Amino acid sequence: MLLVLPVCHLEIAQAGHLAAWMHLLGGMEKTRCLVVQTFKAQWDIPPILESLRTTFGTVDVWQPPLEDESGWPISSNTMFQQTAEFLEESGNAEPWFWFECDVCPLSVGYWAALEQEYEVAKSLGKIYMGTVNPSLFKYILGPLTGTKFIEGHHMVGAGIYPPDFWRVCKGIRGLTTMAFDVQLGKEIDPFVYNTPLLAHRWQTEKYHRDESGLITMDDVDKDENHYGGRVLPLEAVVAHGCKDTSLIDLLAREHLLRTRKAVG
Repeated sequence: MLLVLPVCHLEIAQAGHLAAWMHLLGGMEKTRCLVVQTFKAQWDIPPILESLRTTFGTVDVWQPPLEDESGWPISSNTMFQQTAEFLEESGNAEPWFWFECDVCPLSVGYWAALEQEYEVAKSLGKIYMGTVNPSLFKYILGPLTGTKFIEGHHMVGAGIYPPDFWRVCKGIRGLTTMAFDVQLGKEIDPFVYNTPLLAHRWQTEKYHRDESGLITMDDVDKDENHYGGRVLPLEAVVAHGCKDTSLIDLLAREHLLRTRKAVG
């Protein structure tokens, strides 16, 4: 399975922490990593690439020809769409994990666990694997302007896609101003495996352990988000949505303490 790491210039610090953390965890020596960098990221990304090359079997770098810096969701849509087309045109034959910079591995062996789970998904006829989440919308016209409502569900974008994604997904060619995962939700839903291995905690920060020893977090914006206070499930091997480095910092400290005790 291919790990695709998209990095824009605003994510350099987080990408650096992620690269260092993946190096500590190890287990990626036979895995290929494709770094998708934006134009503005290219000046600061070389140290991150050096770190990744000590962790992965192969690290390739690709810069999309088109770039949009208008912000989410159009910026991420543009990068995701071009990457999917590039993987098709370059002959990629592996399923690929769209491993955004706010995805964090939680334990040693996370990648092997994901690969094994994806084999289970394929045996059930599911070619996509990730977290299925309610689709949240907001009225932008009329008397209900600003009011949020849920309509259906979708697989969160940070997930695993089949090698032939560009060919089998019609919607990928026509992305609009709606977030790509929400827009593609209905089309791919029959083929999605909802895995407990990926915990989705969108727009969260300040990760810490609660009184019971479980990992929890705060919302970046309590009025907009609704994950703060939830704990990470024990079965999860990766978490998505941490917008600072607090989760990696917490896990890295604990990992180093365990290592010191083991050798001391």
